[in-house]
Amino acid sequence: MINRVLTVLFPVIRILAWVGMLALLGAMSITVLDIILRKIGLGGIPGAVDLVQLTILWAAFLAIPLGFTRHGHVAVSMVVEHFGTRGQASSLALSMGAACLVMSGIAWFGADKALQQWTYGDASLTIGVPMILYWIPLVVGSTFAALAVFLMFLGALGALVSGRPNPLLDLSGRA
Repeated sequence: MINRVLTVLFPVIRILAWVGMLALLGAMSITVLDIILRKIGLGGIPGAVDLVQLTILWAAFLAIPLGFTRHGHVAVSMVVEHFGTRGQASSLALSMGAACLVMSGIAWFGADKALQQWTYGDASLTIGVPMILYWIPLVVGSTFAALAVFLMFLGALGALVSGRPNPLLDLSGRA
């Protein structure tokens, strides 16, 4: 069951990461163009700071799920890699359980704030970017991250109970 869900989830997470990379490319392009326009005396891009902040937010939050699925989070691997299968599984279960709680909390409270921003119709003061656009990547990225780490948590629990290696425990960069 978990593997079927992961078969669908991992490609979606990769797409989110690609969208995040495109957003990062947008942030870099805006910054470079703004600098060039200022240097040649054309005054730069109006609202460049708003646009760069927005694109960086999209890049960061849409990349978080991929970081988790590739085990890109900080770990003391030189200690954990010497554990047996059950030791690695318990370590992964503990970290993925904690990550699931944190990412679920971010998604939950972020969705509440996003709904509030949507209701109020707030926009940035500089160029009027709707504030909901700042909340969308936070809610989407943290929701997919929570789902991914929950499935990884279940896989780690399965390996802990069975004592057999689980592909989710592969710390070599699966996804």
